[in-house]
Amino acid sequence: NEASLGSLFIVTEISSNKIKKENAELISEISTVIKNEYYQNTLVTPMSALKFSLKRVNGLLNSKRNWLTPSSALKLKILIASLKDRTLHVARMGDSTAFLLRDNILQSIASASNAQNQNPLSFENIISGELLANDHILLATNQIYKVDEKEILKNLQEKKMVAYLSKANNGIKSLAMISLY
Repeated sequence: NEASLGSLFIVTEISSNKIKKENAELISEISTVIKNEYYQNTLVTPMSALKFSLKRVNGLLNSKRNWLTPSSALKLKILIASLKDRTLHVARMGDSTAFLLRDNILQSIASASNAQNQNPLSFENIISGELLANDHILLATNQIYKVDEKEILKNLQEKKMVAYLSKANNGIKSLAMISLY
């Protein structure tokens, strides 16, 4: 039944002055809510399922406001994407970025500059679009926009992206790549 809503991708990163276990538990809780709420009703569209799951996560984060205070130095970065057939929906929070690589041109489809006035602990916008054959989507937290575009193109073409990113010292903490062939 879940196949009717397609694939769900979650890229997360968290840092705070809390202990690592507390940070990991928060990310796990957020990811679980997103996944469970997204796939709860398989009779709706992927966009409706994503909106519903984001509403639930916003509620979860709002309920934890006492724990998620500015004094905890919380930096929460999340990128969520759903892909059904060739329709992609992307939502982001914090310093996270999504790129589309099409015809050897790398384009930002969601970046920090798009959301400077947003609540840092809330999902507010969903970006949607149709993908074409041979498109690549990069979802990343933290500084992927500092990666050399030519290097990305070269390594994608040579299918060496994972090796390149694991050796590159560019601050990328978390990454997902979606490719259509």
